[in-house]
Amino acid sequence: MSEQTAQGDGLLQIVHAARTKGKSYMEIERLYKIPAPRAERLMKDYFASRAAEIDPNEQRLLMLDRFEILIEPLMDMARLGNIKSAEVLIKNLEAINTLLGLNLEQTKQEITIINQQQTTVIVDVVGAVTNQLMSLVQANVQDNLALAKIEDKWDQVVADSYKIEATKIIDTEMKVLS
Repeated sequence: MSEQTAQGDGLLQIVHAARTKGKSYMEIERLYKIPAPRAERLMKDYFASRAAEIDPNEQRLLMLDRFEILIEPLMDMARLGNIKSAEVLIKNLEAINTLLGLNLEQTKQEITIINQQQTTVIVDVVGAVTNQLMSLVQANVQDNLALAKIEDKWDQVVADSYKIEATKIIDTEMKVLS
């Protein structure tokens, strides 16, 4: 190992420890005389290399093991009447449920809310686009009879087109989910 690598590793350890304790890069510069941009670059490089090596399933299972280790001592303390241990035990069990995806009802509700919001945005965008298109048609069609025919059919054509495309998307999504 070169002296520069050893120095870089030592700086990384200092910066990492300080960041773990909640220090900002400016505080690190002030306390340890490591320039803030260099400290930030060290951390970004470190986390980028770690992220490339992380297997999400392994991390999830390791976290599960850590949570499960806490269950027995917390349960024992809660049985002895320690209210704080009971509260921590409940939070621990909730964290396990979240980690394992056992709180799917909440997830389904969140997905539904997002889909409703997305639908509202899409409808608003389609409405605005069709209004702008109608304005373009009205500005460029000089024949009043032809313009009246277009205006009479416009809303129905838009609604039918929207229904057809929405049905296609829903059918595609249902096939994906099956």
